[in-house]
Amino acid sequence: MEMNRFFVKLFLCYAVVAGSLFFAAPGAFAAHTLTVAPPSGQADIGSSVNFVATATCTAGPCSTIGFGVLGLDPNITPTYSTTSCAPTCSTIITLTVGSGTAPGPYTLTVDAGGQTAPYALTVIDPNAGVPVN
Repeated sequence: MEMNRFFVKLFLCYAVVAGSLFFAAPGAFAAHTLTVAPPSGQADIGSSVNFVATATCTAGPCSTIGFGVLGLDPNITPTYSTTSCAPTCSTIITLTVGSGTAPGPYTLTVDAGGQTAPYALTVIDPNAGVPVN
């Protein structure tokens, strides 16, 4: 009888995803997705750029998640309109590009509770001359 209860509990606490078996605690099947809009932007050194990160609850109930940006130059500072929320929810992320940031492209990763989305930032030096062809 004890063995049957074990298998029933085991059966209730697993899911098959893409042919792989994983185990999770009961109630851990909440899921969310992350989108970033727009997916790219540009900012002059000394200015900032804004974009929106939206976490959408796809299976729930979804728990509170936190937002973050990975891959930042030390001179680029992120700020968030909301640092955490329970999906479905959004935050406005502002990236402030400080002096000392090298101009060029930066491939960043926005994270929200383990879900990620890319953001492409181009940093422009406003004092650099524009090449003439």
